Amino acid sequence: MKKALFLVLCLLALSGCGYTEPNAVYTVSAIGFSAVEENVEIYLQYVNVSAENSKLEVVSGRGDTAFSALNDIKTKLNKTPSFSHCSLIAINQNMPKNQIETVLDLCSKLNVSLSTPLVSASEIEDLFSLSSGSEISALTRENAKYFGFGDHTALFEIQTALLVNEGRFSLPLISAKNNLPKVLGLCYFGNQMA
Repeated sequence: MKKALFLVLCLLALSGCGYTEPNAVYTVSAIGFSAVEENVEIYLQYVNVSAENSKLEVVSGRGDTAFSALNDIKTKLNKTPSFSHCSLIAINQNMPKNQIETVLDLCSKLNVSLSTPLVSASEIEDLFSLSSGSEISALTRENAKYFGFGDHTALFEIQTALLVNEGRFSLPLISAKNNLPKVLGLCYFGNQMA
């Protein structure tokens, strides 16, 4: 019995654990995607925790693919971004369908929750500078019934629409004008362009 207990303790010591120190990563609260000419631009809103305080910051990266844009961001950060608490995905209202599919696949690979809501916006960087991902998400939930989009804007629902609904779906359109995030209505995405 003692040998078995010793063996189990040795295996636990050797295997380690999956715990990551909170100060070793940046917690991403929102991620946004925009199409700029032939490139993809990504905006990350993350929590920067220091000994004195914590604050939201926004960083962007650009590349010919979503993956290269994300790598551009990673070179600018001194900690690894963690996407497990991401509460919002924003896509530019003019993003082509093929790029939307790519960025949503990237979100899945980054372990963004499949229940994370999506919104569309024309000025993602301004939007992220004004409000946190969770505040924008709450704003869309408050306006859901008024604008008729319900709660049908989660990542997995949009991915499903891209596969089986001929690529047609709608997202709440958020504006950051006048230093106030506001739901303007719905942005419809079709087969060609958003």
